[in-house]
Amino acid sequence: MSSPKGIAGGFNKIASKDFENSSNTYDVAIDIKGSYLANLTPIEQYNLVSYLARVEGCKIGRFDLAIDDYSYQKIPLEEMKKAYKEGNNFGFKHHWDTGLNENGEIKGSRTEYFGGRTSDKKVRVYSHENKCMRFEAQLRGKQAESAIQNLTSLTRTTESDEEWNLIIQKTLGGIAVGIIDFRDKNKLKNLGKASRDKTKRLPFWQQFIDEVGSVIKLKPTTNKVKNEALESKTKWFNKYAIKTLAQLALVYGDEYVLESIKQGKASLTPKDHKEIEYWKSEINS
Repeated sequence: MSSPKGIAGGFNKIASKDFENSSNTYDVAIDIKGSYLANLTPIEQYNLVSYLARVEGCKIGRFDLAIDDYSYQKIPLEEMKKAYKEGNNFGFKHHWDTGLNENGEIKGSRTEYFGGRTSDKKVRVYSHENKCMRFEAQLRGKQAESAIQNLTSLTRTTESDEEWNLIIQKTLGGIAVGIIDFRDKNKLKNLGKASRDKTKRLPFWQQFIDEVGSVIKLKPTTNKVKNEALESKTKWFNKYAIKTLAQLALVYGDEYVLESIKQGKASLTPKDHKEIEYWKSEINS
């Protein structure tokens, strides 16, 4: 399924253990193209991602961020490669070029990757449609979740759309450049203990960060996400479910509602129980 605006979707029917789907449960995947998002303002992008992050059961598995350089002069690609060869890189261990063959000869359009092929975070730099040089951060799994948490935790403090747009832009750009880093390790005696705290960022990379406006280093998602999920469920229950349960109890009797709750408990997965135990420990602590 696809739309003229660049949104594609698909679904799978989830079978039970006996390969029959009596509950008509579906796993739905939606691919929101970059070309669609590029036509939205930063505020519209923020609102869309914030909405998806709040949808019960919705999981954003991949999150790509791009910085386009139409001057072909801002993204310091050659300096990035040089710093990598000298071992002054953080946040990734591998660099590879899809435009070169085994002998180092150019074989076609080139895309430079900084990060492992199967890594949850990587950067690729390439010429986009011969219009601009693109710095693209690709995030998956927990890295994508962490980026979305950083974005959706923003609070609007200004009435000006222009200022709010700029805040969102800087946050997105800061996340993109923050997943890798280039720092001087030459003065360290023990490279095995090299860290960001013990090294100074290389000037070329700091200049690029200054051009973008900020840098944000992603951290693993915290228990804050789980707590917000419980708060969201509680608010939804208080707003919608209580009245519905009361109506059903008056129509079918209290036993019907109690039996429905028992059936719901029986359908909980090990993952659900693990989440419940966490919530209980937080409430009792």
